[in-house]
Amino acid sequence: RENQLRVFDRVLRHNLRNNMNVVLGNAEWIRENPDTDHDKAAHRILDAGNDLVALANKERRIVELAMNPQHMQPVELAPVLERIREAILDQYPDSEINIEGTREVTVQAIPEIEDAIYELVENGIEHQSRETPRVTVTVHEEADVLSVRVKDEGPGIPEMERSVLLGEHDITPLLHGSGLGLWLVKHIVTQSGGRLAIEENDPVGSIVEVRFPTTR
Repeated sequence: RENQLRVFDRVLRHNLRNNMNVVLGNAEWIRENPDTDHDKAAHRILDAGNDLVALANKERRIVELAMNPQHMQPVELAPVLERIREAILDQYPDSEINIEGTREVTVQAIPEIEDAIYELVENGIEHQSRETPRVTVTVHEEADVLSVRVKDEGPGIPEMERSVLLGEHDITPLLHGSGLGLWLVKHIVTQSGGRLAIEENDPVGSIVEVRFPTTR
């Protein structure tokens, strides 16, 4: 926990400094150019502020999980996936979210499993440059294991963030918000007794697979 707090301190200071430089720089430009169109500068300020709020929220959720580990319980997957789909489409109305495979299944996980899957879907959507970004969530059940595969058509997960997600590398200040989000996914899946795997999508993109024990 002490190590995590030290890492968070570095990450937040690093991102806070960078984003506040964007905010202050654009605010100063607006003040010095009162008769100029401020639309682009205002959007840069809003983007930087929203990034900081999202980063702080992810940091708080990770700390809460570390300080107060949750107990696994049966979670019905169908309503979870539907809520995620509706929330993503509300935030990214031009996106496409497909849900395939077994829906009526119960998974053993901590309640935050919804946050983990949402993070993977959102990460897949927001990094695509397609006119209609697309993510497919496929659910497959065999024996006592449930597999949730989140497939996107983006540029792929950077190697450093991939190693964080798989537990091969600790998080560093060089990781941006999505890296912190993937660390949140890792914590939730680990506390749920699950495992993570990553593979390349064909022809482009990534597939993140989460494997959880199931209950009948």
